[in-house]
Amino acid sequence: MAAIGVDLGGTKIRAGRVATDGAITGELEVATDDSSPDAILDQIVALVRALSAGEPIPVGVGLPGTVDQRSDTLVQAANLPLWNVPVRARLAAALGVPVSIDNDANCAALGEHRFGAARGTAYSVMLTLGTGVGGGVVVDGALYRGARGTGAELGHTVVALNGRPCQGSCRGRGHLEAYCSGTALTLAASAHGLGDAHAVVALAAEGNVVALRLLADVADALGAGLVTFANAFNPEIFVIGGGLGEAASSFLLDAVTVILRAESLAPNGDVPVVAARLGNDAGMVGAAALVLP
Repeated sequence: MAAIGVDLGGTKIRAGRVATDGAITGELEVATDDSSPDAILDQIVALVRALSAGEPIPVGVGLPGTVDQRSDTLVQAANLPLWNVPVRARLAAALGVPVSIDNDANCAALGEHRFGAARGTAYSVMLTLGTGVGGGVVVDGALYRGARGTGAELGHTVVALNGRPCQGSCRGRGHLEAYCSGTALTLAASAHGLGDAHAVVALAAEGNVVALRLLADVADALGAGLVTFANAFNPEIFVIGGGLGEAASSFLLDAVTVILRAESLAPNGDVPVVAARLGNDAGMVGAAALVLP
């Protein structure tokens, strides 16, 4: 059996045909047409039809926003004109196959749990550090979603009361996302004349003291978040992914492990913190896993 996983992003949509072992056997990508909800859904339908070649293949879709699982609705999306859109029902009607939807970070967590760094565990937590900070929690082998399906928004955990304003449509302050995202690091870098987050990582590799300090600040906030998650969920493993998480792993993983060991309630601090294995494919593969056996 195969499934098609779709990873909807603000700039591009990736879709792949995924086998039961997680192998990607076909893949397509297009730039996201964000002119309207209809345009985005039409793009997804076209990608799925091209990959399925007429076969009735189930589809999983990862969405960059809050998903209400009770109504199968995308409540709000980050950086896309999608508000209260019944995505599952509309795609199922257009494609005539079973469709499942979830938050994109949940999908990434499921992908790493089934086929990546958390494979073989029953309890795992993943954080994706990218433009924002996403998170997903697996409990006893299944995604934790909460009462309505909108739970595990780990990037919006408060790590500094009345701290930095959060990003995008979030009106909160002091959230993990405001300290550990690529956007946050770029803002800090600009204030020091270092360019963007990519430049900070490159300069840190060369030993630049300011760049190293900025990444240490990211690690401090991330470590505080992991302490909270360790005590709340008692996972077997933490997986750190996303573009920034992957690029800066050598500056973050050991540092946050020290904080986790020092600040968590025993024995919760013994949880290993590892890099994601699926890279940019985690969301797409995890979306397919929503409908794979």
